[in-house]
Amino acid sequence: MAFAVAVFVCVAFVALADRLGIADQPVKVAAASRRALQTFTDPTLHDDAKERSMRADARALGRLFLVITASALVAIGLPIAAVWLLDAAGVVAFAAVLDALVSWPVLTAGVVMFVGKIGYDRIGRGSL
Repeated sequence: MAFAVAVFVCVAFVALADRLGIADQPVKVAAASRRALQTFTDPTLHDDAKERSMRADARALGRLFLVITASALVAIGLPIAAVWLLDAAGVVAFAAVLDALVSWPVLTAGVVMFVGKIGYDRIGRGSL
């Protein structure tokens, strides 16, 4: 039973991560980083203009950090809270589910699901 609940946690995490757009955030981080680097190396910009632009990029990166962190906490927090409730109801032991979550079959299945979801989305959008 713990193994099945652990697989549910993985599936729920992938579904919530997709719904919250976690996989799209690194693209935004890379774009903001590239903008900051281009600004820094642009010889035509005055120092004040560089500073304004780089501050804006730093704020954007800070916001992205908060979005990624909050989204990840929600994506893993809700399934884990459900497991905690199941433990409180006596359905399954919380510790047994945590042990199953760190087993290699569940970790492998989780990685395959997440990578598969990202690949499926990219093929669907034609960006591969």
